[in-house]
Amino acid sequence: MFISFAWSHQALLSEQVVKEWERGWNIWHPKLSVDIYKLEPDEYPITWEWLKSTKVTWEWLKSTKERGGYGSLAWIKNSVIVDSESYVIGAGLRDIVRRTEQAFGEG
Repeated sequence: MFISFAWSHQALLSEQVVKEWERGWNIWHPKLSVDIYKLEPDEYPITWEWLKSTKVTWEWLKSTKERGGYGSLAWIKNSVIVDSESYVIGAGLRDIVRRTEQAFGEG
């Protein structure tokens, strides 16, 4: 799940890394389908309420905005965050791929 804030330039840059990851993932890993969802909590405030009701770690989600809204990524498996990155562009594409492989079983 990619969390973005329209007011954050860093989140827009991080989104480009996520889009690049999405484009290449199925080519690199045809047997491991991974869905990615983008949330924009400030644009759709109801998503904050939905997130609070899930098993996903609420404190982590809330802190993504408090830390500057850099464009965060959470790897969620069975409603539990198994990994997270608060600044996707800082981690880079190679690290995102490696961590996705670890989170979902190919690595």
